[in-house]
Amino acid sequence: MSVSLYGSGQTVIQAVSTNLTGTVTTAIATGGNPATFYPISGFSVNITPLSTTSKILILVQGCGSNATWNYLTAFQLRRSGTIVGASSASGYNTASVGEQRASQDSNSQFNFNWHFLDSPATTSTITYQVYVTAELSSATFVLNNAGNQNASAGYSALSASNITVLEIATS
Repeated sequence: MSVSLYGSGQTVIQAVSTNLTGTVTTAIATGGNPATFYPISGFSVNITPLSTTSKILILVQGCGSNATWNYLTAFQLRRSGTIVGASSASGYNTASVGEQRASQDSNSQFNFNWHFLDSPATTSTITYQVYVTAELSSATFVLNNAGNQNASAGYSALSASNITVLEIATS
């Protein structure tokens, strides 16, 4: 099946998605700057492009928090280990696709999302993976739940996060 993008000369020829509905925790041993980014377990998707000229549209949507709510959280998107779609880093800055801080406390979550059009120029299987870090070391990022994961609290809602890739053939 393919879907033509009207008037663009482009066609979506493949779609792959990963939807995470459970709580996933990521220990951040070394945060700060320059920060070490850590993969969020399961927050990835594999695709094998059909052509070296195809483009891959990556769509990321997630919810989460830090166990210590006042830590700034930054994210990266990597293609088989290589950072893609991020800002350039120098000095005090960290190469990331975005950053968030929970607005209230460790009982709240924040949303994060972005998209990126990649040109991998390969027909080998590639993996797009979401990575995370925090402003300070010894933090814990919690995907799909509030940072404190208080199951007995009425305000600790579970969320879902997903990563979708669309292979786009150009004419």
